Amino acid sequence: MPGMAEAVMTLDLYSGAMDWERVYRTFHDPARVAVEIDRALCGGNGPVIFAGFQETASHLADAYPVTFIDYSPAITAHARQQYPDLEAVLTGDVTRLVGTLAHPHVVIACRLSAYWDSQTDLERLADSLRTAPRDTVLIDFFDLDQIEPGQRFLFDAADGRGEWEVLELAPPAGKEPDFNRVKMRVSYRFDDHSFSYVGARSFFRQQAIWRWSESNFPDYTLALGPPLLDRDPGFSLRLTRK
Repeated sequence: MPGMAEAVMTLDLYSGAMDWERVYRTFHDPARVAVEIDRALCGGNGPVIFAGFQETASHLADAYPVTFIDYSPAITAHARQQYPDLEAVLTGDVTRLVGTLAHPHVVIACRLSAYWDSQTDLERLADSLRTAPRDTVLIDFFDLDQIEPGQRFLFDAADGRGEWEVLELAPPAGKEPDFNRVKMRVSYRFDDHSFSYVGARSFFRQQAIWRWSESNFPDYTLALGPPLLDRDPGFSLRLTRK
């Protein structure tokens, strides 16, 4: 998108300078995402660990006690201020913090897995999930088989326009679960505000995530499904305790 300043994606993009809630609300309807998550949880009882859109966490809190986790202090501070219905708000790495909580439901959604850049992240998550019995685990992933270099994804809405461009695919990581880091240009334009950045995200193959899940969670029934966010090039994984 011409006329926009472009930055390299860093954690600073989540320091409070960007209005991410506006982006999510415009293009992805956090309330609808909460409905999809509730459906995946099958109306189960008990508290939920949630990492993803903070507004989605607030909608889930209408039905569940929700502990919201994000690594950005700016995002968690905003969540504490704007969404008092959340039972708890924690700042840190969800792959670590899950291991300190015994909640029966764990939801890691809204593209968070795209920022896991090594197998160590997935190994740590598996270890953390196994620290307590979990009734349901739900994670969404970007799907490597749905993209190719030069491909563009458009997100049009009445109040704005988003565009992702796939620039480059790095070689696969070479260890299960195999994935590729994908260099992308991400742009969002509103009437009064626009921004663009270039960054890398992790894309996974469904078969690799299935094998990883079978290996790490033999006591769970596995299911792969559509992405939780409309128009995302992704898929979701649900683990249900047998």
